[in-house]
Amino acid sequence: MLSKQKIYTLKKRAKIISAIRSFFESENFIEVETPIRTPAPLPEQNIDALKCGEFYLATSPEPYMKQLIADGCEKIFQITKCFRNGEIGDKHNIEFTMLEWYRKDADYLKLIDDAKNLLNFICDKANCDKKFSDWEIIPLDDAWKKFAGTDLDDVPDGFEFDKTMVEKIEPDLPVNKPVVISDFPAVFSPMCKKKNDNPFRAERLEIYINGVELANGCTEQIDKKLQIKRLRDEQLERKKMGKDVYPWPEKFVDSLNNMPPSAGMALGIDRLIMILCNADKIEDVLTFSEKN
Repeated sequence: MLSKQKIYTLKKRAKIISAIRSFFESENFIEVETPIRTPAPLPEQNIDALKCGEFYLATSPEPYMKQLIADGCEKIFQITKCFRNGEIGDKHNIEFTMLEWYRKDADYLKLIDDAKNLLNFICDKANCDKKFSDWEIIPLDDAWKKFAGTDLDDVPDGFEFDKTMVEKIEPDLPVNKPVVISDFPAVFSPMCKKKNDNPFRAERLEIYINGVELANGCTEQIDKKLQIKRLRDEQLERKKMGKDVYPWPEKFVDSLNNMPPSAGMALGIDRLIMILCNADKIEDVLTFSEKN
C-alpha cells in the first residue's frame, strides 16, 4: 500500500506538471513530441546512452527539438522521459522526466526570465509554500575563486571540472533562493555559443536551489563548422576513454544549415518536485524507481 505521504506527493507531482503545461501554453509555446529512441545520440563525453536494439534511448530531446527550430518553429517545449546510463543516486535516476524549451531569436539571459516566471507560476498554481522572488546571478569564475580557491582556467579536464563542481562549488552556494551560475568554460560546453568578449567562456548557465542543480541552458551553437569540430572532439574523447562511439548525428548536423539564433534550457522535473515537496531523495517523488 502507498503511504499517505506518497499519495500526497503524487498528487503534488500531477499539479506541478499541469502547471508547467499551463505556463508554456500561456506563453504561446507549442508542445512537441520527439522520438524516445535515436540512432545517433549526441557524443557528449560525460553522458552515456543506453542501447535499445539497434538504437539508443534518448539522453535528451535536444537534437530533435533543435531540428524543429531549424525547420521553422519559434517557441517549443516538451515534457519527456530521458535515460542516462550509470546515473543513479539520491539526486539521479537512470530514467527521469525532463522539461526542455527552446526560443528562436533569444539568448541565455532570456532563459533566466523564463525560469523565474515559470517557477513563480508553478508555485502559485500548484499551491506550493515556496516563493522564488530573490535570485542571485554569479559568474562561474567568481564562484570558482571563492569556493574552490583556484583559477577556473587551471582545471585540467572535464572529470576534475565536474568533481570540483560537485564537491566544492555546489555545497557552498547560497541557500533558500535560486542561484544562477553563468559563463562556463567553452571547452566543457560543446553545444553552446562562445561569448563574444571571451572565447574561452560559453553563454551557458545552470540554476541551483539549495545546492541542487535544477536546470542547464545556453545560447545555442549554430555555426555548423564549429559545431562539427566540437562534436568530433567529443567523439575522440569518448574513444580515448574507452566509451561507445556513437554514429555521427547527420540529421542534426545538417539542420544547422537553417538554424536561427536561439536558446534552450533543460530542467529536471523530478528534482524540481523534490525541491517543492521538501524531499531528500529523488525516489521519494517518483512513482517507481530503480530502488522500488
